[in-house]
Amino acid sequence: MSRFSLSKQKRRIGYGGFLALVIGHSLLLGRIDANFRKNGVAEKCYVMTRTTIMTLNRVGIDPETGRECRPLTPQIVEKIEQYRSGHRPKIITSTNPTFFDPTTGEPVVWYFKNGRSQIELFDLMGFHPQTGGELTPVSPDVVQAWNQQTAKVVRRAPLRIDDPEKFGFFEPTAGAPKVWYWRSESGQYKFYDGLGFHPRTGDEFKIVTREVIADYLIKIARLGGYLARANDPPPGNLIMWRGLSRFIDIATGARL
Repeated sequence: MSRFSLSKQKRRIGYGGFLALVIGHSLLLGRIDANFRKNGVAEKCYVMTRTTIMTLNRVGIDPETGRECRPLTPQIVEKIEQYRSGHRPKIITSTNPTFFDPTTGEPVVWYFKNGRSQIELFDLMGFHPQTGGELTPVSPDVVQAWNQQTAKVVRRAPLRIDDPEKFGFFEPTAGAPKVWYWRSESGQYKFYDGLGFHPRTGDEFKIVTREVIADYLIKIARLGGYLARANDPPPGNLIMWRGLSRFIDIATGARL
């Protein structure tokens, strides 16, 4: 009698555990699919603002902000997490980027059309780092226009820029960077007027950023005698002129 009761009790416990597992699995699937319909179409959408990313329930124009509420797809969820963790959009310099997710076909590249009607590509949603304009996901038409734009560019070896400050790091109207750089292992910079590769190392040139420019200017100031101590004031024009003169002499000597 005791054996039968014990066996019956075990079966009840087993049935209860199985039922709890089924209910838990259903609840988990419900949470995973909360943002999407069964056919994979986005149920929710997101809105970019200057301070945050909002999640809403209807694709279209958000009446509160006046901004477009874009579909919240699984790929976009991953991009939003990157943005919320501190990442910001960077310009894409590759000549053969991946525009769409190979599994879902969703765009994974954003673009902005500058004042010269040129398409600039970025790797994350957000706002243009110079103009502040909102970036837009690419479409097949945008990709086609970008390919046509790229095909018109005459491929040539980029020219070395000895004085990037005189040349100008950014476009005066749109504010887009127009200088590429290469940095040696010792921290020395070389600047160029176009995308290309270093002839000795094969490293691809990178587009300049404000952080790169600040680091370069400190190195130029050091060549002019600036010590760059914690409490030192910013270097003056004379220090920068001396440093730049020495930098040009070094660059000229290296070419010879």
